[in-house]
Amino acid sequence: MRKAGMFLLDILLVLVTIYVSMELRFEMQIPYRHAQTMLQNVPMVLVCYMATYLLGGIYRIMWRYAGVHDVARLTFLSCIACGLTLAANAFWGLGLFRGVLVFICLISTIAVGGSRILYRVFHKDRIPGGLGDA
Repeated sequence: MRKAGMFLLDILLVLVTIYVSMELRFEMQIPYRHAQTMLQNVPMVLVCYMATYLLGGIYRIMWRYAGVHDVARLTFLSCIACGLTLAANAFWGLGLFRGVLVFICLISTIAVGGSRILYRVFHKDRIPGGLGDA
């Protein structure tokens, strides 16, 4: 159940990341035609990221005990997903901006990684009587 929740959270985070990336690229004024192009291609971008995260084993990690190695894995998988979206954009001529696709990679890595680190911080196992109880 927790893994399904993490998966749904990641879908939401990637969707928000797509929107934020478009806003940053167009300085908070997305032209209608570019918004339409992105809306048509959101499913492809979302599938690339979620499939990469799923196949890369992000949902098998016990994030309560995650460390630098796991964040590096997430970064690597985000870069793979970015490469897939860039390749699909070039191969099929989707008309997406490369800068937006790179922004999606950067911001999604921060958003998904940040959600995992926050999970770790707030669900930290504490030793009774330890320094965390002070």
